[in-house]
Amino acid sequence: MLRFLFWLLLAANAGLAAFQMGWLGHWTLDTREPERLKQQHHVNLLKQVSASAASTPAADSADTDAAKTDAEGEKKAETKADGKTDTKPDTKTDAKPEAKPEAKAEKKPEPLACMEIGNFQQSDLAKVEEKLRTLGLGDRQTRVNISETATHMVYIPSQGSKEGADKKVGELKRIGVGDYFVIQDQSALKWGISLGVFKTEEAAKQHLAQLNNKGVRTARIMPRAVSSTRFAFQFRQVTADEQAKWDSIKASLPAFDTRSCQDNKTTRQQ
Repeated sequence: MLRFLFWLLLAANAGLAAFQMGWLGHWTLDTREPERLKQQHHVNLLKQVSASAASTPAADSADTDAAKTDAEGEKKAETKADGKTDTKPDTKTDAKPEAKPEAKAEKKPEPLACMEIGNFQQSDLAKVEEKLRTLGLGDRQTRVNISETATHMVYIPSQGSKEGADKKVGELKRIGVGDYFVIQDQSALKWGISLGVFKTEEAAKQHLAQLNNKGVRTARIMPRAVSSTRFAFQFRQVTADEQAKWDSIKASLPAFDTRSCQDNKTTRQQ
């Protein structure tokens, strides 16, 4: 029995030695490291390194990344110092364009419907018509006769003769009085000078006060029913340009009132 066991162990040891030496071939499930490497693709590119050597490349890579980061930081700092920037402008914007204010159409002044000036004396007719002709209103200008009846008159007593009346008229013109009328009828007032007739005594007193302020000292007020015929002019549809022409010539006209064609109230202009 012992002899049998001896030869059995010897055969087993011999077979194990032959297997390890490769005399008996290799099993397909052989897991030894050299054999596993031979079964991989591109074995020639693999390199076995120790554990200490394997940690060195990772440290070098970290140093390389840190150096690259520092270089990029220095480059950006130099760019900012030169006044340049790498940032691209944001082309998107939520801001809406400001709405432009609508231009307001200039409103042209409407033509003056109807204006009346007067009341001029008959002796001033030729002068006034010559001045107004420069307006060129044509059919839009009309002359109307005005009948006046007054109960109070502001006047200067008779000067005794035509020469005396003319002298007094010259004095009135020098102090700016243009509204007058030399009385030539066969009455006690012949060669006297009428300075205005009024429907009320209060209106006559106001006019006399204005004459006194200008230096007329000999004027008086007397009650008298006087009927006279004067004339006025009506202007219709007067444009802004025509009103400008009117403003330039009205100062050269005798004293007159201006009013609406439908308005009986007057405003005296000097």
